[in-house]
Amino acid sequence: MAHTYARLRGMLDDELVAEHDRHAQTTTIGLSSLRDELARREHARDTKLMINLTKQMRNMTVAVLVLTGVVTVATIMNLYVFYQSL
Repeated sequence: MAHTYARLRGMLDDELVAEHDRHAQTTTIGLSSLRDELARREHARDTKLMINLTKQMRNMTVAVLVLTGVVTVATIMNLYVFYQSL
């Protein structure tokens, strides 16, 4: 018997695993199941990679922000020294 979408969404992970294992004992596996699992794993790897890249971009953005502040302060100090010498 198939579960409704709402029922599947409401099931805990452990319940889903138990349900899968129960059906797997009497069901022959098809190639689509293997392809789906490979696609899921690839998606998980891609998601992890994107999260890491996003963290790196955030870190670089913070570095650029800090360096921009340093350059701004240095420019203001340079202008002050220049105009003091006139």
